[in-house]
Amino acid sequence: MAEEEISTKEKIIQTTFSLLKDEVFNRLSLSRIAKEVGISKTAIYRHFESKDALDAAIRDRVFSDTTELTKQLDKIYKEGRYEDCIRLALRYLYEKPEYLSYVLFSTPNLGEDFQFQKLSESGVTFISEVFDKNHHVINEHFYIHGFFVFVTMIDFMLAFSSVCDFKNKNGIKDVSYEDWENHVIKMIKKGLRIKNPTISDERLSHLNTLCKKSLENIPDVDKKLVALSNVIYREGLPNVTVEAVANELGIVKSSLYSHFSDKDDMVLSLVTTELNQMLGLVAQNTEECEEMSEKIYVLLRTEIDYFMTRREMLTVCKWIQISGLYSSHINENFFHTTYNDKVLQLSEKIAKNQTFFDRKLVSGWVFSFPVFLVVNALCHNFSKDELDITLNKLYLLIAGGFNETHS
Repeated sequence: MAEEEISTKEKIIQTTFSLLKDEVFNRLSLSRIAKEVGISKTAIYRHFESKDALDAAIRDRVFSDTTELTKQLDKIYKEGRYEDCIRLALRYLYEKPEYLSYVLFSTPNLGEDFQFQKLSESGVTFISEVFDKNHHVINEHFYIHGFFVFVTMIDFMLAFSSVCDFKNKNGIKDVSYEDWENHVIKMIKKGLRIKNPTISDERLSHLNTLCKKSLENIPDVDKKLVALSNVIYREGLPNVTVEAVANELGIVKSSLYSHFSDKDDMVLSLVTTELNQMLGLVAQNTEECEEMSEKIYVLLRTEIDYFMTRREMLTVCKWIQISGLYSSHINENFFHTTYNDKVLQLSEKIAKNQTFFDRKLVSGWVFSFPVFLVVNALCHNFSKDELDITLNKLYLLIAGGFNETHS
């Protein structure tokens, strides 16, 4: 009897994980899980007293397995086998897509790396070398390089899943995981392969001033976007409704339906208006640069300054960046609506040295860094100088990879 109960409980957990590959936890009903398991909904309550209890079991399983992985990474890292560390982490993300989905999409506050603190407390020593007990960064070099690797792995592994799904649906031969992994490693080692990416301090000062001045006359953020951001922060993008945004504004939802046809239209309209403004500034500022290295730096600097002054956009943009919306009809419209001709030309130039990855994916990878850098800078209470130093070193990694920074 005990074995049967344990087996059923495990089957419920495994079935939930399988469903999480295509759905966020909040949208999963116990009825659907029970149907997939082949039991009644009532039977689930013999193993989990509530959906929250099942959520806790899922979370514990992810954390437990991730802790074991990180301990392996810790051992390999101490042996100086840095590439093996990255390959092991990539393989884990490839083999456990449901874990990645759960961590990224079933928690509203995605993008923040407080989980690393828990791992440190579990005995993973190399993480304790990065953060102190108050979660402040104490090893700047390690943190920046780790951040670069982490964002690169997440971006490209999410893209791998979407690419495979697209090819399967269209009868196209899959790209092999081994080829994908090797090219992600090359991206980490070589970045965008920009020649002579170093920018002089004098020129950096000029470019920083250029970006800062471009923000002086932008209008206030739309109140509807602020409300949308607040709802997304609490509930996550998949759980947003027109009614929730209306409640946040203190109005009836029919008022919003007078502006938008549905939730997708609301999100698309509010976000694209704001991002059109930001990307317009990116295009404007990068036109002042002749060298590709300067264009990439200014792109990053403009986005970071924008998000630091308009933090309401952070929550919305980090969900859009990481949720893989490029695979949905929302993001197809989003891409064509927000990427004006100048930004599209810039994106093509950014990715011109890449032959394996789609150029939209590569440019999207570059555009994603400022979102997550600002999110984590706020989490760790970076000073302005700390943010500037991090940006400068991150830029070199994006431009030339680990080879450029002699890591």
